Amino acid sequence: MKPTRRQVLGAGIAAALGGAVPSGASVVPRKPAFGTGTITSQLKLSIAGYSFRKYLPSGNNKSTMTLFDLCDLAAIWRVDAVEPTGYYFPVRTKEYFHSLKAKAFNLGL
Repeated sequence: MKPTRRQVLGAGIAAALGGAVPSGASVVPRKPAFGTGTITSQLKLSIAGYSFRKYLPSGNNKSTMTLFDLCDLAAIWRVDAVEPTGYYFPVRTKEYFHSLKAKAFNLGL
């Protein structure tokens, strides 16, 4: 029996898309190779300091917000982390970095 034009075209498209499944075959989702069989996302949400560049101190830009405020905002919004972006640090001292890390840690970031 000669295949119809529609069958040939359908098989060609399926092969091109990498989804060619032989006739009569069933497609069963595979079980993950790891874990308990449930798939959970490993992605976490964070806030980047650069997204708040209008409000953070930089150059001639007057600050209406600090990186500590950014941490508070992240906690209110219930995101997982803050990316403070180095050029918004008002000072670069060990004490400042420790206090910012402690703030983030205490907020669960």
